[in-house]
Amino acid sequence: MDRNEFSVLIVDDEPEARSLLKSLLSEIKNVRVIGEADTAEKALYYLVEHYPQLVFLDLSMPGKSGIEFIQLLQNRNVDVSIVIVSAYKKYAVEALRNGVYDFILKPVDPNELRRVTEKHQRLDKKSMPAKLMEVLNSIKEESKIRISSKHSYILLNPDEIVYCESNEGYTNIYLTNGKTEVSNTSLSQIENKIKNYDFFRLGRSILINKNHVRAINKTTNKCILRINETNYEINTSRKSINELLMNNYNYA
Repeated sequence: MDRNEFSVLIVDDEPEARSLLKSLLSEIKNVRVIGEADTAEKALYYLVEHYPQLVFLDLSMPGKSGIEFIQLLQNRNVDVSIVIVSAYKKYAVEALRNGVYDFILKPVDPNELRRVTEKHQRLDKKSMPAKLMEVLNSIKEESKIRISSKHSYILLNPDEIVYCESNEGYTNIYLTNGKTEVSNTSLSQIENKIKNYDFFRLGRSILINKNHVRAINKTTNKCILRINETNYEINTSRKSINELLMNNYNYA
């Protein structure tokens, strides 16, 4: 890359938005788009490989959101300039809270894009390859878990799991998209894989995602999980209900 060129990465899950932004940036002197990514995970690979000086980032993306991506970089002191590009003004507040001081509203105004880009060209901040590699390694560990299925294996983000239930040597995994995966991985093995996430074992056969708990009934010994307007009613023992309340909600 020419020493005078200013390297830019575009992160947006909409192909049309990336194409438009790339076209507008091509009209700005000495700016070169070195990559495009539609997820935070892919963006990290571009960061490690090319070390861009500026990232244009949409916040609403599948997988890790733009805000989570920013926080991940900041928690590890990765010094790369980020400009939020979004259709929602409310995200400007989130950007400020996360130390991102530039925000461009969609549809992108070419003059505003030029102003922001040229400002960062003058700053000429450098990224930190070693820190970026640490981030890459951490997100590879955090984002997906590998679980064996009957015929191969599946990769899941723990946040996608509503609950797991052991069933005659297999484990049924109920997902936020309404699907159910059948795994030949034991419930205890799955519990170990997601031990760093917000799950709780209800007795011997149920593992629940506490983020989806909506009600706990001590009278009927039921735990209600809710996702996308769908309720999952889990029957368990009084002991398990009491442990859930005491260990997680300081109430028994």
